[in-house]
Order: sequence, then structure tokens, then C-alpha cells
Amino acid sequence: MKLSGLKLCTLTCVLFFCSPISAEGSPWLPVPQTMSLSFSYVVQEADQFYRGETHANLPFGEFNQTTLWLSGKYGLNDKTAIDVQLGTSEVEAGPLGSADGTQDATVGITRSLLDEIETGEYSVSVRVAGTLAGDYDTGRPNSIGDGASSIAGSVNVGKYLTPEFGIAGEFGLRLSTNDVPSEWFLNAGVNYFVSPYVNTFAQYQLKQSNGDLDIGSTGFTPAEFPEVQENYSRFRMGASVQYENFSWEINFYRTLNGRNTTDFDIVSNTFTLFIDLFRS
Repeated sequence: MKLSGLKLCTLTCVLFFCSPISAEGSPWLPVPQTMSLSFSYVVQEADQFYRGETHANLPFGEFNQTTLWLSGKYGLNDKTAIDVQLGTSEVEAGPLGSADGTQDATVGITRSLLDEIETGEYSVSVRVAGTLAGDYDTGRPNSIGDGASSIAGSVNVGKYLTPEFGIAGEFGLRLSTNDVPSEWFLNAGVNYFVSPYVNTFAQYQLKQSNGDLDIGSTGFTPAEFPEVQENYSRFRMGASVQYENFSWEINFYRTLNGRNTTDFDIVSNTFTLFIDLFRS
């Protein structure tokens, strides 16, 4: 199946400019020898949580977390891309006080298996990522994270059904250290280009842990927080605007259901610089 000039142009714009539909991986790789550098400001707020599967008010009132992420992605060639993410976080949790520290750092590599630009069918990629635990205290309700290193792998599938409208899905597994339960995750969403430079998207996200410990169960202690069975489903929607080699993206996340997790409302703003090293 031969791609039309309009579809090829749109897909080139997708590969160079737009952020992936998926939260972690994407079936579409960057154009070879192009780099994106992103700065994200993420605000998470909650006054409720899931104690086991029971939805309840937070006993300490509010949980507010602000995270700054610095991330980069580079297209090594037309089949391989690498990505890196670093960050810091600060938490405010009412009478529990504040906490801050360096976030978990992730390095990933994505390999394209099928490319719809070449085949006219659909795009498929696999991604493997390693995460190194950050520098923060664990074992308390206002911890920044679980304090575990991990390795994850995922399969990503996507297709642009029209030059403007695309769908994508990701399924993956993550194995962690320090008795943090293994988990699987699923992301499925849609992309729609309002214009070549304005992109909108929506996505369903699901994470399921293989743990068997609940917050507040018999004998539970704060030191066991990283070991609980943490599940969630949530909805993400957002839009991005590109101008020349810059973009601004805003995302809104809403928790739909969970287990042993905070019922967050999340807003993120991401500013990205795109660099074409092939032409420079």
C-alpha cells in the first residue's frame, strides 16, 4: 500500500514533533539523528486515597506533590531510539510535613519492528528500560516513591487511520527490587491533529501490581508501604502546540479507580526543544 503525500507529511510531523500517545513507549520513533529535550512541571493533588480498595479521605488532610522532569530522546537510526529521564520532587502532606529528593532515573531503548511509512500497514516497536532508584526516604505516607530500581519491557502498536487520526496501545511488564511487587501496565489512546501543528489526545491507563499486601491490613507497618499491591486506572487528555522547533504540551489526568494508591488529580506542562542534528 503506497502512502499519499499528505499522509507521509503528517507522519513525518508525528515522528519529529508530537509526544507519544503512550505514557512510557511509542510505536513511532523519532526521525533519525533528531533529538528532543523536554522540561516538565507536574502538579499532583489529592485529599482522598484508596485504603486497600476502600475509597476514603486522607487522614492527614492533603497530599501535594510537585515534580520537575528533564528528559531527552534521540533517534539513533530509522529503527532505534534512546530516551533518558531525570527529575526532582517535593511533597507537602499537612501535619506529616514535607519531603523532597531526587526522582528515579530512567534510561530506555526502543526498537522498531514494523513501520507503517514503509509497509502502509501499522507500526510496532519494543522498548526496554532500566530505572535507578532516586535519593529519598521511603516507608512513610509522604514518600516520593518506592525506593526501588527496576527493569521494564513493553510492546507498542499504532496506526494512523487517516492523515489526522491515529490510535496506539502499549502493554508492558516491570520487575523491581527491594520487595516492591512486579506489575503489568496497559495504555491505549487516540491522537487527532486539528492542524499540522496542533495535536490533541486522550488515553486510558491501567497499572496492576502482583502484590498481596493492603494498607491497614493486620500487622501492617509504615515500612511496608513500598510492598503493597498498588493498582490504578486513570484517564489522560491533553493537547500540544508546535511552532518551528519548539512545542508546549498540557496534560490532565483523572484517577478512575485504585487500590492502595492516592486519588490524584494531575496537571502537567511540558516544553520541548527539537534539534535536527542531521541538518545542523
